[in-house]
Parts: sequence; structure tokens; C-alpha cells
Amino acid sequence: MKYFLLIHTAGKKQALGLAQEKKLIDWLSFRHSPLRPPDPLVKIEKLLKRNQVKPHQLAGVIVNRGPGSFTSLRHAAAIANSFRLALGTKIAGVTNLTDPAKTPATAELKKELLTLCRLGLPRLKQKTRVLTPFYLRSPNITRPRENQPRTQRLK
Repeated sequence: MKYFLLIHTAGKKQALGLAQEKKLIDWLSFRHSPLRPPDPLVKIEKLLKRNQVKPHQLAGVIVNRGPGSFTSLRHAAAIANSFRLALGTKIAGVTNLTDPAKTPATAELKKELLTLCRLGLPRLKQKTRVLTPFYLRSPNITRPRENQPRTQRLK
């Protein structure tokens, strides 16, 4: 059986899904918090174990490339690229499903995962070597405060 991992990390509510062909068989959602960001790898492991799917059984990884949170999109792209590098899994990216400023309801997240699957499956046929996130603007990187000791600034 062909399984596909779906990663949607563009908004404040994020979701992972597991699909067979165009059917979503399981999914989970979680909130993004800058104070305590979730570890998507732990969530992916939980989703795969819950459905008794091994990582090498994945036929593809489909990612929402953005726009959205800089860090979340980078995590999603890095995870997809890691699957491709380590296991040779096909990867595909879909851009601009919804407005990242809007926080979708949980039921809408399920619809977005289905849309991600529907739009991403044909793109898996293309040879994608590296998946890159799509940003609307450049990142807002601030300078460290000058009154902090140097050891704290390097962390």
C-alpha cells in the first residue's frame, strides 16, 4: 500500500496527515507557539506508529510550502528533504493554500490536508531534489540586546 505523509505548518494551527491515494486515513493537529514550539518529528512518529506505518513505507511527503511562519516552514521543508535524502522518498510542495493570518478551525484543517493531498499527488511525479519554503517577506531577524553577556547572546 502507498502511504503519503502530509505536512501543513503554515499557520498557528498546524496539522499532519497520513493518506492512501486521495483518502485521508488519519491526522492530528497542534498549535504553534513561539514560546514552546512543537517538535514535528515526534508528532510524525506518533502518527506513523498509531497507523502501524514504517517510514520506508511512505511513497511520498507533501508539504505546504507557505506562505506562513518562517521557522515552521523551514522545519517542514527540512523534514521532507530529510525523508528524500535518507529513504529516497518522493517529495512535493504546494504553495498558498490559505491565508496564514487566519487561524482555521479544526474541521477546516482536515479540508486543507485533503486539498494538500489532492494538489500534491500529481506533483510527486515531478523530480524534486530539494524542497524550499515560500515566504511572503524576508525574515525579521533582530540584533541581540547589548546588555546581555556574550555567552547568552550565542545561545
